[in-house]
Amino acid sequence: MIEPADLSEPESSWGLDELCVHLNERFAQILGSTSQDACRLFHGRGHCFTAMEHINIDFYSPVILITAYRSSGDNFEQQLANSLSLLGDSIAVEAVVIQRRYQTDNRLECLAGEMPQSVFACENGLRYALDFSGRQNVGFFLDMLTGRQWLAERAKGKRVLNLFAYTCAFSVVASSRGAKSVVNLDMSRSAIRTGQQNHQLNNLSGGISYLAHELFRSWGKLRKRGPFDIIVVDPPSRQPGSFVAAKDYPRLLRRLPEVAAEGAELLICLNDPHVEVGVFRELIEECCPQLSYHYRLNNRSDFPEVDQNKSLKALFFTCDR
Repeated sequence: MIEPADLSEPESSWGLDELCVHLNERFAQILGSTSQDACRLFHGRGHCFTAMEHINIDFYSPVILITAYRSSGDNFEQQLANSLSLLGDSIAVEAVVIQRRYQTDNRLECLAGEMPQSVFACENGLRYALDFSGRQNVGFFLDMLTGRQWLAERAKGKRVLNLFAYTCAFSVVASSRGAKSVVNLDMSRSAIRTGQQNHQLNNLSGGISYLAHELFRSWGKLRKRGPFDIIVVDPPSRQPGSFVAAKDYPRLLRRLPEVAAEGAELLICLNDPHVEVGVFRELIEECCPQLSYHYRLNNRSDFPEVDQNKSLKALFFTCDR
């Protein structure tokens, strides 16, 4: 993975010129590497770049995605897209698109170039289909790289449960590394269909199942399919009608031992900047005392954060019941 400079304190106030210099440096790193895996070019939401906290920029070769959380005004977004379209040499940039999260209608708009018919996130030799048609999320979470690496290291021969599977990236990794079986559960049928497509893209089949069901209503099915040697829990922090962490996480944690094998390994995650890692760990240990804490996974370096308590929390536990 490309390693940007470490940033522990906010830079002085940035404008378009400073941002473009940074982006040129990041692209030079990509050109100088042997990998063209999907990556974050700029992580403003980590509050390391004063006046640019509302901008994230991701690269899914050959497409650059700008995510804006508030308006910059003065034609800033179009100027940024024009600059981004000129980046690279041997790496072609075919399109620069933007999603304006600050608008009610936040469908993606192409600001420069033309969108390819198909776009994929590539990571460690695997491909994942992306959807730029207008959903809030394009189908792949870059920030969970270290979680997928964690799973790849231990999946061989294991029975894996992938809760809140979304488009099944964890399952693709586990299956590619020789997992005995994987059960994917997510209440979104469209996400599960994309997950099936992701397995097909990587020529993976056998031992993989998909449950497009609500979690708690399907708990009996999970018990019958278990116990599981590895459980990945990566829910949305707040998605009414599906899962609201403040209300539903304690309920889920209390039930996890019912589907966990003796010595099972669990990756329990939360991406909520309002919940500190210590508070999250205490919640897990209080609700599920059968779990033993090992460590928090490091977050990827192209997501620099001033306060790591606000960043993704992915905690490794084992079940010692």
